[in-house]
Amino acid sequence: MKVTAFAFASVAATKQSILTLTAEEKAVLGAELAKWEQDFGTQALARGLLPHTVRMESRRSEVDIHDEKLQRLMDTKFQADLAQIQNPNATFDWNNQFALLNEDEFKAFASTSLNQEGHVHSQIDNAEQEVTVSSTRASSVDWTSRCNPPVRSQGICGSCWAHAAVGVAEAAHCIATDQLLSLSVQEVTSCSTDGGSSGCNGGSPDHAITYVAKQGLCLDSAWTYNGQTGSCGRQCEKKKLSIGAVVQVSGESALVSALNSQPVTAFVESANNVWKNYKGGLVSQCPGAHSEHVVIVVGYDNESFKIKNSWGTNWGEEGYIRLRRGGGGKGMCNIADRIAFPKLSGGPHPPSPSKPSSQPSPSKPSSKPSPSKPSSKPSPSKPSSQPSPSMSPSEPFSPMSPSQPFSPSQPFPSMSPSQPFSPSEPFSPMSPSQPFSPMSPSQSFPSMSPSQPFSPSEPLSPMSPSQPFPSMSPSQPFSPMSPSQPFPLMPSFRSSRDDVDFRTHPSMSTSIHSPSMSTSKHSPSKSTSKTFPSMAPSEHMSTVEPMTSMSKRGCSGCNACYYPGENSCLRGFSQQECNDYSANYDTMWCAN
Repeated sequence: MKVTAFAFASVAATKQSILTLTAEEKAVLGAELAKWEQDFGTQALARGLLPHTVRMESRRSEVDIHDEKLQRLMDTKFQADLAQIQNPNATFDWNNQFALLNEDEFKAFASTSLNQEGHVHSQIDNAEQEVTVSSTRASSVDWTSRCNPPVRSQGICGSCWAHAAVGVAEAAHCIATDQLLSLSVQEVTSCSTDGGSSGCNGGSPDHAITYVAKQGLCLDSAWTYNGQTGSCGRQCEKKKLSIGAVVQVSGESALVSALNSQPVTAFVESANNVWKNYKGGLVSQCPGAHSEHVVIVVGYDNESFKIKNSWGTNWGEEGYIRLRRGGGGKGMCNIADRIAFPKLSGGPHPPSPSKPSSQPSPSKPSSKPSPSKPSSKPSPSKPSSQPSPSMSPSEPFSPMSPSQPFSPSQPFPSMSPSQPFSPSEPFSPMSPSQPFSPMSPSQSFPSMSPSQPFSPSEPLSPMSPSQPFPSMSPSQPFSPMSPSQPFPLMPSFRSSRDDVDFRTHPSMSTSIHSPSMSTSKHSPSKSTSKTFPSMAPSEHMSTVEPMTSMSKRGCSGCNACYYPGENSCLRGFSQQECNDYSANYDTMWCAN
């Protein structure tokens, strides 16, 4: 047997046990694990993406811990191969930040659920839900190069609903005024509570859009995203946006018609191995039928819808995913089931010919489109405020009945420490970030260069909360560069899914009443104790608080485990754990 062909014999085969591997095959898998730890180890640790190994009365040996990681890695490779076979026009890669999470753990991490009892009826007249249907329809539309803020990363906070609502409000205001602003996602996360919204525990994008339209929003420079629910007490100047009432529709035809005018929010099914391992291409099969995540739909062509996620730019096609169009019903991954967007005030500017690329473009957003032809690869082409070439009669919107609120079915997994970050570049948990400088309302987003550290557009962790892992004390500090020194499975952090202090950009907004809203909340799925004993009953679990940034280096003000690499205080670590990590990370115990 060739060394490279040992993991997955066929799709029908069951997951392979590492006990069946030869010594040579196990050595190859061990080398892959060592490379993963080097590339993703610190990132996964900081984002709470490392499961916590349960130690019974006797401490587990380093060999046992290493073997468990090997088994988890091999299982993820199997899942990625299976997703690849089911989706031949897409690309999947096991080598990502989620590689050591099993199916149940990722499902709990990325999941939210609909709270059928929490449905809130809209106070808006039916007339407010009417939408003007364009008499023509473009063959393709792509908003990724016009009125499109950088991809954000929500971290381990379940605030996908707030990110999506703010994103479509920013785009709508830009389309109406040619002014792209960065609004405060944190204000919506902390202050928008209608419809059952509860900060990092989930919320309603529909009600959030209404909040923005009625209240206005602070610029992000005045109230930056910190990945926590927080309190609604910040004093800052609120900006009014050129947006109106929220509109709710459903169906692919209505989705296409809406995209001719602006980006929209949508609920999707994402807690599966397809989304976990997605790298690029067209998804044609989506396991599951339960919507638990909110995203922004930014375009379409003859075969696909383009989706903007809030898991950072290291995921998918620089933060985007393409789903097959034309399946009818709720659409691929339920993309056409529950759609919402704000009305434009003042109307969009005249269109300009612009066709989208099949992949996102890293080009700097501008307030006006420029012509370009569609291609199968990313291009800096800029979409127009309205569809242009290849027009055909469009189908009318079909307003949908009030949606049900999104609420969590289970608590979230304990997640990892929060770190400040900026919106465009990959999240680098082990080095401090630089906040964005405030911008005036007339300014557009600062250009983001891929080399910039810590941009809030980079991935943190996905959307939804999962159950915390049982506590344990690492027997040996993490050393990603040394395959012989295993990477201890660390505890995740409880409560909010993305407790990371992000640095985004300025922002603005406006308000009005909304139709029946949907609420998104994170629900942990139960993990199996077979492959992951750490998902045992809660009495075996301990919660680790997020890292707290220090104003200056040293133990001063920490009173816990101090980590000089990030100038941060690791609260929730025991003195023994702190000392264990000292050799590799220079951590020091500062408590009295």
